[in-house]
Amino acid sequence: MLSDCGFWQDFFANFLSDLLVGAALGTALALWLDKRQRKEQDRKEEQAREQEALLRKAKILRLLRSELEYNHDQLLESETETDGIPKRVVFVNGLRDELWSAFSDGGELEWIRDLQLLHDISLAYHYIRRIIYLEKIYLEIRYYPGTPSAYPVPPQEELIRRLRQLDPDAKSSIEEALTQINTSLVYPAAAATG
Repeated sequence: MLSDCGFWQDFFANFLSDLLVGAALGTALALWLDKRQRKEQDRKEEQAREQEALLRKAKILRLLRSELEYNHDQLLESETETDGIPKRVVFVNGLRDELWSAFSDGGELEWIRDLQLLHDISLAYHYIRRIIYLEKIYLEIRYYPGTPSAYPVPPQEELIRRLRQLDPDAKSSIEEALTQINTSLVYPAAAATG
C-alpha cells in the first residue's frame, strides 16, 4: 500500500509538471501564432491602403490630364493668323481650372506624393489662372464698354499683348505637366517613390 501512495504522488507530481510545461509551451505557441497572424493582417491592410492610394492618384491624374489637354487645345486654337500676322483670339468659354481648384481645396492632392509631378502640375495651373484672369478682363472691356482705362494703349490691345507673351510659357508648362502625368500613370510605382 505504501508503494501505491508513492506511485500516486509521483504520478501527480509528473502530471502537474507536464501540465505546466505544456501550458507554457502552448501559450507561447499561441502568442507566436497570434503575432504572426497580426503581422500578416497588417501587411494585407497596408497593401490595400497602398492600392487604394494608387487608384485614387491615378483617377485624380486622369481627370487633371483631361482638363490640361482641354486647356492646351484651347491655347492652340486661340492662335490664328490673318494676312500673315499672328493674332490671339479670346474665347468666351476660355480655359478651365475647376478640377484643380476642387482637388486642391478638397485636399485630394495629398494622394500625389511625387513632389516634382505636383510642382509641374501647379506651375501649369499658375499660368492657366493668369491667362483666365487676363481673358476675363479682356472680355469685360470688350463686351462692357465704358470701363475707364489708364493705359495709353487701348486696354484690349495691351491685354492681347500680355496674353501672347504668356501663351508660350503656359503651353510648355502644360506640356511638361502632361508628360509627367503620363509617365506617372504608366509607371505608378516608380513615380510614387519620387
